[in-house]
Amino acid sequence: MTKLQVIIIFFTIFFSLYFAANYYVFIRGWQALPDIIILRKIYIFLFILFTFSFVIGRFSGHTLPISINHLFIWIGSFWLGAMLYLFLIVLSTDIIRLINIGFHFLPHQESFAYARIKVISLTISVGLTLIILLLGYINANDTHVKHYEIVTEKNILNKENFKIAVVTDIHLGTLIAKNRLKKLTALVNNQCPDLIILAGDILDEVQAPILAEDIGEPLKYLKAPMGTYAITGNHEYIGGINSAVKYIESLGIKLLRDTVVQLDNNLILIGREDRDMERFTGKHRKTKEELIKGIDNSKFLVLLDHQPYDLKKTAELNIDLQISGHTHHGQIWPFNYITDAMYELSCGYLNKGNTHYYVSSGYGTWGPPVRIGTVSEIAVITIKRSHKATEL
Repeated sequence: MTKLQVIIIFFTIFFSLYFAANYYVFIRGWQALPDIIILRKIYIFLFILFTFSFVIGRFSGHTLPISINHLFIWIGSFWLGAMLYLFLIVLSTDIIRLINIGFHFLPHQESFAYARIKVISLTISVGLTLIILLLGYINANDTHVKHYEIVTEKNILNKENFKIAVVTDIHLGTLIAKNRLKKLTALVNNQCPDLIILAGDILDEVQAPILAEDIGEPLKYLKAPMGTYAITGNHEYIGGINSAVKYIESLGIKLLRDTVVQLDNNLILIGREDRDMERFTGKHRKTKEELIKGIDNSKFLVLLDHQPYDLKKTAELNIDLQISGHTHHGQIWPFNYITDAMYELSCGYLNKGNTHYYVSSGYGTWGPPVRIGTVSEIAVITIKRSHKATEL
């Protein structure tokens, strides 16, 4: 399939589910509203505005003024989160009502002011959703620096401790703009890492505001003796891989695209193209076997692979450390249960034999700029002579 066909299929499925959920929430909200004409007109206007803001914001980057596009993206992104929790609340309510048909545990409608109860329920639902979003937004902006230690008998730079700062899924763009990137740069530089890794989805897929406003400019000031290296993620491909690569490299970041680089006598970085490369370009990325062919396994091998699939193969190839992201650990509850089911390691550290894995929940967000049940994080992996990695 061509890139265009892939995009059409993805967005057809996504927006079919999106509009179906919105319609369901709209109807239930409409049924709960008091029969006041002006109130119902406002309800219709706001619901249409909120529902279509996400669509307009995602597809108007090249047509609307940037300030207007930013507004639609902010409104639409928050609404995406609001719609999810309103949908869950409404669905839960309907399930309870359905069960009540068989067991009759709720009071009969005629025994209380049913119309008033519907308004109260609507008010509580909206209020609860707003509180969830506010707390989620605050949480998403509170970045955690997590420290890990890894065992090795391999000597890296003749140093007792070798520090790698890992950042994934920044999704820089309208929602993760320069202020957040300045904070990111400061947090990473304060750790004094020897090496910085950006493991995919550096850019959000809406690239127009990024390029127009040079949003990624603060990343130029990331500092590490051995430099900053990165790999592609699926969102670089969704937004346009050629423009994404050109922009990332303009920030002084070295992109590894199915590339192996030896940083010193005992440290080798293996950077894979993203798994979605074939879907968007029709070309195959190199296999792990192809990438490590001819490499001396006595050296410390670090595999950078955005999507954490096929962990077993990494261990079979005696790769010392795999760094991945992509999952966001679901980002907002209850999607963490889905990512836990999809991936052997959805977030955190895992050890298989002599191979260590780290999957980050990511720095930024996609869609709603909120995190519920997950955290924004930067990881600092310290490689020393030991046999396990332990979170400090």
